[in-house]
Amino acid sequence: MRKLCIIQMINKSNGSRSQDVFQTSSLSPTLKFASSSHLRLPLLPSAMTEDSIFNGFELTPADYTFPMFYSAGSLSLRLEAPETGVPVLQGGIERLISHHPFLAGVVLPSVENPGTFRVARASENLPPAVPMCTVKLLPDLQIPSSKIAAARKDEAAYDRNHLLTVVPVHVAESFAEPPVIRFQINVLGNGLILGIFFNHTVIDGTGFGILIQSLAICCREHNTPSAVTPLPSDPSYEESSRAILATIGRDIKATKPKCAHPEPTMATEEKTTNNEATHDMFLLDYDFHLSAAKIEQILEWTRDQTANGHPVPHVSADDIVTAVLWQCLGQFRGHTVEGSPICVLQRVLNARRRIQPPLSTNYLGNCFIFLDYPKPKSEMRHPEGRGKFAEDSFIKQIGSIACFLRSDLNTIDDQFAREYFSKYMTSGGWPGTSAHTADVVVSSVRRLPIHEQSFGDVLGQVADFEILPYMNPEGVCTIKPHRDANFWEVLVTLKREEMSLLRSDPMFGWLVEKEAPTCIFEPAS
Repeated sequence: MRKLCIIQMINKSNGSRSQDVFQTSSLSPTLKFASSSHLRLPLLPSAMTEDSIFNGFELTPADYTFPMFYSAGSLSLRLEAPETGVPVLQGGIERLISHHPFLAGVVLPSVENPGTFRVARASENLPPAVPMCTVKLLPDLQIPSSKIAAARKDEAAYDRNHLLTVVPVHVAESFAEPPVIRFQINVLGNGLILGIFFNHTVIDGTGFGILIQSLAICCREHNTPSAVTPLPSDPSYEESSRAILATIGRDIKATKPKCAHPEPTMATEEKTTNNEATHDMFLLDYDFHLSAAKIEQILEWTRDQTANGHPVPHVSADDIVTAVLWQCLGQFRGHTVEGSPICVLQRVLNARRRIQPPLSTNYLGNCFIFLDYPKPKSEMRHPEGRGKFAEDSFIKQIGSIACFLRSDLNTIDDQFAREYFSKYMTSGGWPGTSAHTADVVVSSVRRLPIHEQSFGDVLGQVADFEILPYMNPEGVCTIKPHRDANFWEVLVTLKREEMSLLRSDPMFGWLVEKEAPTCIFEPAS
């Protein structure tokens, strides 16, 4: 079995004090939550019983586009008495797992199909250090009132490993039975931070967002005798979607006719040099708040070209932001192919509705296509000049790139998706996946309604959501979920010297309203 990618945590000098970590039981079919004399929590009744149905399943070709690695996220909830929210969050997690028992499973090699994997019930051999949920006391930390202000206080000492305090990263060491997902409830001075650590071979970013929406419902109805709100995702949706994906590779259709626009290429492994990616603790992760008004200005100019007689596709604001990131990072990122400097953009596309019949939009499993777009560096120079002339030239440049990207995306159909996924019929390790490192990688979860979720009367509204930088390599950019109508929030990971170049870029600076290193918590005042 492939070795998992793990992180060696260095937390000896992070300046925070972590008190007792209280664990659930290891993954027996019955989930139990341990009580603590410090928190005086009641032992919660189990939502899963010995008779709960655990329907294991084979992973699909779409799952093998990702290697076996974990991703992490955090939800912040402000509470005056944080300990009162712990049993509600625990109960919500129990109900979620009762609804989707596979979340309590592990990923194992398939017995019937060599080279593939399946999700199965965990054995009794799973180490006690890998419980479903832990509760960790962090009384010396608090949820900041302003992430930007808090991050700027100690910008020079940014430590991306310190952020991972709130997630159970140690579960990545479970080589024999890698878990599907694990939770960590962090009790801070002014609220709770729920850390979620999920296996990306089983769940993609969209699926992760759906789970958060489902968990919010479970917590809202914690004290409801009988649940009344259906969860967004249903086991039947999962089964039917996997059945569609299972047909891939068996029915590749006739060759697709050429389109007027050049088709995007499938991701390659030209730049992959290692069999495993690693977590680089020295990279810098920055949150940029781009002006929504200026993004809209570029979008309007681009769409106006249709009225002026130019054939322009229906460009989206996502296309504009992606074009901005490619253009601006392309000023200093790139590599040479056959003596010619190029910058390769890798764009991540949700293919749930591209496949026919379409998958459920709430399907939790992987269904992303990675598309590579090479561009000569000579064509990526910023416009010369200053002031409004440079801004107008930049708008035209970004509009042109966005049109190109949208035209290519419009060619992605069922046949393209099936041919793409058919290249990943078995698990080939890191080199055999599409997760190689391009010069610039852009994915978007802008549409996920995370910040509007209410977790009920006790836990309240989501105060913050963060995509944690576990395993994020340099050049990765994530368009974050919508929060404020005035901004587009983007998470960018780079080396420190390259981050300085991006921050000093005049065209990028024209769009940026706020910026700071990623921040989730701060020392308690």
